[in-house]
Amino acid sequence: MHHHLFRLLRGITNNKKHYAIAFPFIVGALRTPPGGLWTDREKCRCEFTAIIHHLLEKMPEDHVCRISCCDRLEQPVITLYGPTRHYNLAGAPLYSAAQQRPTLFITPDVVNDDLSIATLVECLWRESADAICTGRFSFDKTKREYRPFTLSELQDIELCLNQLVEEEV
Repeated sequence: MHHHLFRLLRGITNNKKHYAIAFPFIVGALRTPPGGLWTDREKCRCEFTAIIHHLLEKMPEDHVCRISCCDRLEQPVITLYGPTRHYNLAGAPLYSAAQQRPTLFITPDVVNDDLSIATLVECLWRESADAICTGRFSFDKTKREYRPFTLSELQDIELCLNQLVEEEV
């Protein structure tokens, strides 16, 4: 999952179509095949929890992520920051035990108090569960609702997931 998750975060945000990514998009993009439907709610929650833990503990060196509520989508999103993108470290830090550094920064509009990985997962799952469990991974800004991936989005996802990044070569 490691390379695929960070290829996706880099690729989708670097293609200038997105500044940040909603969590259902990440989950749907990482499924095999991308956009695949799983109706077992517990399986979906385990998958979602694993992705959040992976973001916390396996963040590439010199990178961090900010989790915030997008003012345009009014949905929780994640933004990857690295050496070539200026950090905006607004929010409370969550520390990676494995890396001995903060890797996630959570704004108060996502988790207001009692910040922990468990609280973060619970808050994000509450916002994302219905979309994830029904295969609606992409947020339609016009209709203000989640929908299945378009063919264009699936092609973008495949491009990102199959693209080698510098440190993998």
